[in-house]
Amino acid sequence: MKFGDYINFKSIKAKYLITGLVICLVSLLLVSLTSYIVSYNITAQQSNMRIQMTAQKNAAELDLWFRQYGQIIEDTAADMEIGGDYDPIYLQKLTKAKVDNYKEDVYDVYIGFADNKLISGTSWVPPEDYSCQTRNWYVQAINNKGVIYTEPYLDSDTNKMIITIAKAVKKNGEIIGVLAADIFVTNVIDVVSNYSFGEGSYAFLIDQGGNFLVHRQKEFLPNVQGMKNIGTVSEGAYSKLKQILKNDQMELIELEDYDGEDKYFVLSKIKSCDWVLGIAIMKSEYKKPLTNLLYGFALAVFVSLLASVGIMLKLINSMTQPIKYLSDIVKNFSNENMSPRARITKDDEIGELALSFNQMADTIQEYSQSLERKVADRTKELQEKNNNIMESIDYAQRLQRAILPLLPQRLGLDEEKCFVVWQPKDVVGGDMYWCRGDEQYALVAVVDCTGHGVPGALMSMTLGSILDGLPRELTNQKPSDFLYLIHTRLKETLGQDKKNSLANDGADIALCLIDKKNNKILFAGAKLSFFVENKGQITEYKGARHSVGYSWRKEVVFEDCEIEASPGSVVYMTTDGLLDQNSEEGKGGLGRKGFISFLETIAGKSLTVQKQKVEELISTRLTKVEQRDDITVMGFEIH
Repeated sequence: MKFGDYINFKSIKAKYLITGLVICLVSLLLVSLTSYIVSYNITAQQSNMRIQMTAQKNAAELDLWFRQYGQIIEDTAADMEIGGDYDPIYLQKLTKAKVDNYKEDVYDVYIGFADNKLISGTSWVPPEDYSCQTRNWYVQAINNKGVIYTEPYLDSDTNKMIITIAKAVKKNGEIIGVLAADIFVTNVIDVVSNYSFGEGSYAFLIDQGGNFLVHRQKEFLPNVQGMKNIGTVSEGAYSKLKQILKNDQMELIELEDYDGEDKYFVLSKIKSCDWVLGIAIMKSEYKKPLTNLLYGFALAVFVSLLASVGIMLKLINSMTQPIKYLSDIVKNFSNENMSPRARITKDDEIGELALSFNQMADTIQEYSQSLERKVADRTKELQEKNNNIMESIDYAQRLQRAILPLLPQRLGLDEEKCFVVWQPKDVVGGDMYWCRGDEQYALVAVVDCTGHGVPGALMSMTLGSILDGLPRELTNQKPSDFLYLIHTRLKETLGQDKKNSLANDGADIALCLIDKKNNKILFAGAKLSFFVENKGQITEYKGARHSVGYSWRKEVVFEDCEIEASPGSVVYMTTDGLLDQNSEEGKGGLGRKGFISFLETIAGKSLTVQKQKVEELISTRLTKVEQRDDITVMGFEIH
């Protein structure tokens, strides 16, 4: 096997090698891409779960610490109620013993009575104007059945953060006072401050009032002037965290931190005292497993491709040796020498080719070599032209599929939150869908071009180019303005501004602009409708009665329709392919009313199931009749 045989692209070895490489590369890319997407999602889910479990584990450890002292208060109060001994001397000894036993964390244990009398384990004597009943710990304990935890405060004597744990004490079923303990939370603060979750990551602690107790940024920490609330620091950078705390949601979110870097945040509640432990993880640290996964897949593809090339070279060499032998026989066969015959006895295609050559040689020798050669050459030429046409159409199909956007990526949705069914009538078609989006907006279009097959595909490519040329800035834009711009550019592209235009074609379009932050949708259509499902009810919003293109010196007007979109609603767009498709010869199509009825039957199901139902509907309607037109159905959830 000579290397020069592969450099000569006209040789069959080179063609085999190129074809094999293309097949291997496409197959590897498809398999690897699918595997990578699945692995990426699994890895991301595992990373999220690992982070959330870490936060929950650490929060549970802190919760155990708080419950330990809460249990001490609860047990002591229960012992007092069972014993019924409220003698001041006994209570003085009891509270002092608790302070001595837990002096590392306990600042004081005391009992406040309804008559404002107070007994302290540290023998602290309150001033004459001191009133237990006005104290926060006393009021909370009286109004709650169990143990209460007050908001922390900075003690002026010790300069340490303290919380009060308290429980109402009863005698004969009546509340006579409150047992309370002032607990240092220094150990908790130290533990949270020393948490480590990777380079650049840190933990923070928030009390039940939304005030910071622990944070990497020292400006957020408590001081003599007071405590810093999550809603007031860093110019509102933590506003989303505040909303999460308000809604009691603890999912992983991405935010810009106080230092201007994007980080992932996860919160976990300390249930006993209603505090919140937060973890901030650097984006690069979070993405590290996903980056390693990408490198691993790239290396696997590269190694697989190298192995495939080596195997193909050996296979091609073994396959081309008989062909080269036949080629030499044919070269030696001429008008001057018609005796060469192939000596190949294999039962495969090569053997059949050798036998055919021998028979042809006999025929040529018996009749007319020149006439048969002309017929063979002409047949080969026609076959090559036919193959070229079919290869071009097949390649056009791959191109058309390749330019269709990845809907989840463009809309910023999970794959199970959207679907699209694209089924052209022929190898290629005139239907297409298109999407562009950023953090706030998404512009989505479903297009039905004139005709189907190759002409429709050319029109779809033209419309795709026009859509890609729309302004990228979506702020303060209206779908109606985009439709009019598409209309104008299509007419210019096809020369329809001239009376005798050769391309009197156009397209039907459904175009919507989604405002993600304000949960609003603006829709404008050219003969196509827009369907919105909300709580099982389907609402249709009709487009204009004219298409884009076509018109000669006629003014066209497109109007916007503003739709309030609640989270969880599902939006549907479809071309008329499914609506017009009949299920039996002589019967009408599904129509918009039938489509709405169908959507009502699948409302509330997952988008994955809905896609299956749409595909089943199409398959059912094509059981007895052929497909009449290209079919496109799109659906996605508003979040």
